[in-house]
Amino acid sequence: MNVACIVYDGKNYPILECWESYTGWYWFILKRYPDTEDITFGYVVGFEKEFGDIDMLELRAQRKKGACWMVPKANWFSVSYAKMIDPQKEKLETEIS
Repeated sequence: MNVACIVYDGKNYPILECWESYTGWYWFILKRYPDTEDITFGYVVGFEKEFGDIDMLELRAQRKKGACWMVPKANWFSVSYAKMIDPQKEKLETEIS
């Protein structure tokens, strides 16, 4: 089974969640912190493309306003920033900081 990943410096980071907005922004959740559900770590494609902490409270508030939504996992293959890989052929990274 293929896995959706963000590729950076030749490394494949599995996507845990994918969010999209009407403005064309994407938020890819790559890591959850064990002590909170409100902040995650991921890759954001907006004005810039960058790794960093993502405020899930803000994303959920924007979702309530209809400004963004969680992309269903079945549709991740169509997100241009995600790469589908076969984990039996390519290595998946288990840690990102």
